[in-house]
Amino acid sequence: MDGIYEYIFNETKRAIEDILPNEVVITETSKTKFTIVVLEHGSVIIKVDRRFIPLMNEYVLTYRDNLFSDNAINFIKEHFRLNNPVCPCEYIYGLISGHKMAPVSIFTTTVQINLETLKAMDHNPFQKYPFKHPNENLIYFGTYDKGELVALVSGYLGDDKAVELTGETLPEYRKLGFAKSNTAVITNYLLEQGFDVMTTNAVSNSASIHTVVSLGFQRYGCQLAFYAID
Repeated sequence: MDGIYEYIFNETKRAIEDILPNEVVITETSKTKFTIVVLEHGSVIIKVDRRFIPLMNEYVLTYRDNLFSDNAINFIKEHFRLNNPVCPCEYIYGLISGHKMAPVSIFTTTVQINLETLKAMDHNPFQKYPFKHPNENLIYFGTYDKGELVALVSGYLGDDKAVELTGETLPEYRKLGFAKSNTAVITNYLLEQGFDVMTTNAVSNSASIHTVVSLGFQRYGCQLAFYAID
C-alpha cells in the first residue's frame, strides 16, 4: 500500500481499497493526539480514545455535510484542545516516487546535518521542537548562508513507511528558496532509502503549500488534530 495511506489508516485495520467514497471510519487510537482526516475522495478517518467514540458519532451525525465548518470546529473546541487553535485545519501532502518529483535547483550549501552540530550550537535560533531539542531518532538536512545555518528540515525514522517532515527557515531568510532546497534534498534521500514522504501544512500557510506542490507533492486530504482536555 501507498505508505502515506498506510500511515493515515494505521490502527483502522482497513485499506484505502476497502473504503467506500464518503464512508466514515471511527477507530480507537493508542496515541494522545487525535485526528479527523477527510481524504480527497471524500471518505473520513477519525482516530480518538475509546471513551470519545460516542461523541465522535454525534459530531459526524450533526456535521457530516461539512466536518470542518466553523460550527463543527466549535463543537470540537467545546470538548477537546485543538492542536492549532489559530488555524486548526491542515492539508496532508505526500510523495511516493522520485519519478513524480519536479526538477529543482539545489543550493550547494544544503547538506545533511549531524546531531553533534545541532547540539553544539552556542545560540540556537530555531523555534520548532525538533530543532531546539535535537534527537538521535531524527534525520536532519539544512542550508547554510555565509557559514550560518539558516534553514532546517527533519524527519522521524520510525517503523512507518511514511516519514513526515518538519521544516523551519529563520525569518530573515524566508522566500529565498532555502526551504525548497532542504525539502527536495531530504525527500530525495528518504525516497532512495525506501520511505514515502509526507507533510502537513496549515491551510493558511500558502508559502509551505506552494513549496511542496512545486516539488510534485500530491494532496491526500485535510486534517484536524486535537487532544483530550487534561
